[in-house]
Amino acid sequence: MCERAQTLRLPRATVPSVTHVESSPGGLRADGDRWRWVALGGYAAALAGLTLAPIGWRLNRLTVRLYVLFRYDVPVAPGWAGPEQYGDLLNVLLYVPPAFLLAGTRLRWWGALLVCVAVSVATELTQELVGRQGEVGDVVCNATGAVVGVLLAGLLRRRARRRPAAGRTS
Repeated sequence: MCERAQTLRLPRATVPSVTHVESSPGGLRADGDRWRWVALGGYAAALAGLTLAPIGWRLNRLTVRLYVLFRYDVPVAPGWAGPEQYGDLLNVLLYVPPAFLLAGTRLRWWGALLVCVAVSVATELTQELVGRQGEVGDVVCNATGAVVGVLLAGLLRRRARRRPAAGRTS
């Protein structure tokens, strides 16, 4: 009981604050690490369900619906873009979030890319086992999305580092 009372009386400055922990170059940030790993785990589960479930026909229908929507209903798509290009775009977008999240961990940018490409290759190989068609083009699109995710993370990190320096007046 006495130890507990002493612990509660510690000055606030001696209690480490998660928001003030500095990150090492390329290291984990204590203030955002937990949510990053939770988000990665949730995304990995959703990615596995989406890419390994026997729902290829439904995904094809979604791609065609998006094509019709953006080509005819809300005509913002270029004339040369067909349903195949929409499928490619969806494959690119699929790997932006995990690469973005991985780029904020201890992994270097190239490590995040390697993890994403390895997961993409494993996914395409596994799709053959569950009755779906795995394609090399999908791996290329997924890798492109991983590059976009890593670049976005790097740009945001660079911007965050510059912001405090720009606000100093001394």
